[in-house]
Amino acid sequence: MHSAERKGRNEGIKLGKEELLKQQVKKKLAKGKSLEAIADECEEETSVIRTIINEIGEAE
Repeated sequence: MHSAERKGRNEGIKLGKEELLKQQVKKKLAKGKSLEAIADECEEETSVIRTIINEIGEAE
């Protein structure tokens, strides 16, 4: 596999993981979970979850 293909594939995987995390956060927010609970359940820092929540809010 060429380095450009590998780089493209890795970027796609990264974007897919980010999208999955956004979907999980959105579902957990809909269930009324707190920022801290979401961060704990997703094993992410609260700052990462806060950024995602802000992005979700701006998109709606």
